[in-house]
Amino acid sequence: MTKEFKSLKASGLSDEFDAVGYGSEPIIQVEDGKNQIAITCIFPGFDLSDDDQDIAGEKKPFKEVGIKGVGFLSQEGKPLLPVFRRFVNIPPGCSVEFDVEKGRAANFEDILVTPSQESAVDTDEEHTFEFDEESYKKDEFFPKEMVKVSPAQDIDGYNAVLLEVCPIRYNAAKRKLQGYSNIRIILKFSGKDMDSDENEFLFTDPSSSREGFGNLLLNPSRALTRLEETPTLRVPGILYPWGPEFIIIYHNNFKTAAQKLALWKNTKGIST
Repeated sequence: MTKEFKSLKASGLSDEFDAVGYGSEPIIQVEDGKNQIAITCIFPGFDLSDDDQDIAGEKKPFKEVGIKGVGFLSQEGKPLLPVFRRFVNIPPGCSVEFDVEKGRAANFEDILVTPSQESAVDTDEEHTFEFDEESYKKDEFFPKEMVKVSPAQDIDGYNAVLLEVCPIRYNAAKRKLQGYSNIRIILKFSGKDMDSDENEFLFTDPSSSREGFGNLLLNPSRALTRLEETPTLRVPGILYPWGPEFIIIYHNNFKTAAQKLALWKNTKGIST
């Protein structure tokens, strides 16, 4: 399978930044402010890989669209697109609204994006290729929402929301990809009734002994995150994740199972 890097022509990077050499992994910056958290996502580009498939006896030149360190937006038979998912620690007893600021879009024509294969399982049985023909006839961009923020939930004692960012959308009817390199999400907090049933989650200070899943949060800063020191990649104030976010410890008897779990976690965008 051949793979080609497509640049999204990101702004806000140094003149020496080599997008091709760096690759498609996103660059993330988190800033805490008064009653808000700003998350800046820079997507240097994406990887485009050949994935030819036979549909009813006709060979279709599908292309898989991927971004390193990012999972996929998977809906059976519909275009498979990358989605950046991370939990964000938020204050307890507050409601959350968000604003989205995005840069100029980069458009790519005549690309047939490969469909998601949600029903595929690891068996010896032949898998029927999933292709939602009706979805590929729609003259509209998918997904409709570029950014989603979930309600607050308890993550091992952390009060957190799940942030989902889809930097690339697709119009299947026109075979057109639309990608955004610079996306900034501002989470805004306002007070809630402290007696409300919605305030059921306990907040645990990450500096305390409970740190089991703290590395899955975009904030506060993680021990596995450091500033990149390579001159060609240096971007002042930008945090670069180095090292895994999820570690599997296993006995050699379970090596195959551990490898499958690691593959699945990486596919979902969790560095494992």
